[in-house]
Amino acid sequence: DIVTGWRTTQQWNDLWANGCALRTDYNVHCYVCERSACSITIDCVAANTISVAGAYYPSCVCTCKTGFGGAKCEVDTTIITVGNMEYSVLCDSSNINVFTAQAKCVAKGKYWSLASVMSGAANTALANAAPNQNIWIGARYNSVYNGHEWMYGRQAGKAFSIGLSTSVTCQPGMYCNWVAGDPDHVDCGDGDGPQVYAVIWGKAGVTSWDDTFTNGCGNPIALTSCYACERSPCLQIDCAKGYTRPRGYYPDCTCSTISATLSLSTTVSTSNTQSITASILSTATNSLEQTSTVTTTQSQTTSTTNSMTLSITHSVTITLSPSRSATQSGSVSTTTTSSLTSSTTASITFSPSMTTST
Repeated sequence: DIVTGWRTTQQWNDLWANGCALRTDYNVHCYVCERSACSITIDCVAANTISVAGAYYPSCVCTCKTGFGGAKCEVDTTIITVGNMEYSVLCDSSNINVFTAQAKCVAKGKYWSLASVMSGAANTALANAAPNQNIWIGARYNSVYNGHEWMYGRQAGKAFSIGLSTSVTCQPGMYCNWVAGDPDHVDCGDGDGPQVYAVIWGKAGVTSWDDTFTNGCGNPIALTSCYACERSPCLQIDCAKGYTRPRGYYPDCTCSTISATLSLSTTVSTSNTQSITASILSTATNSLEQTSTVTTTQSQTTSTTNSMTLSITHSVTITLSPSRSATQSGSVSTTTTSSLTSSTTASITFSPSMTTST
């Protein structure tokens, strides 16, 4: 236990829980308490919080801004996940143009931008998030090829449709969903310019797209207060080919190397028994002079460990060359028995660890 005021020095001393009966100067009679007031910057995520209620910790209650939840307003409740993309549809209190919509997406946080719509599933999810409302998406007309391209994020600068009106064609590998007869790129006539940008045209009761003016040209059905934002997690295409794993959000992707180590351990045991019987016949007496049998056993165990090797071949060669010299004539018979046992275990380790069959 720690106490202060130790011998009037205002420094700390470590003590026993109950002091020490042998030392009166170790007895403690005073104690210090604390009470911490609630703080919006400590007890809540301040950027997502309107106010904090409750006088003292832990009774603090954070009141979240629209689109956020959780005990500390740490959860973005507007996020819609479609495939590997994250979207968020938000609506302002007044009509906004496409550039304000992009600025508001960027203000959501790092990696957010006005959305590129890459599939029918994504388009349906965005339209359903703000029914019967026009929703800005990140498309614009490009006069160079008389078509439309995405402006921001991973798809920035990529054309998704070519042509206008009835001759419009979606590009391979891309998605487009124009209202019949659009995009037509007509001019507003009041200084707002031609229809360059695009919305999901909810005010017309559809989920298809309409090309529209920067500020709506004063047409109520063209005015837009909602906008779709996107955040793209890093994908394998963001890393060089090979054994790499992407992390983070585009465009700040980091690529970590995946290493695989294959270890093979093989134990080979050999046992060889050789029996040699020699019969020697004396030429002088024509009688069996000597018969002897020699038996030898050879045993060997070898263990090998190999890495990154899928094919291992063990070769065991046993050469037995019994020889015996004698002046007598005779015969030597050799009997050899051999046994070979082999067991192999294999294991593969990935770093960083893999959670899929990849």
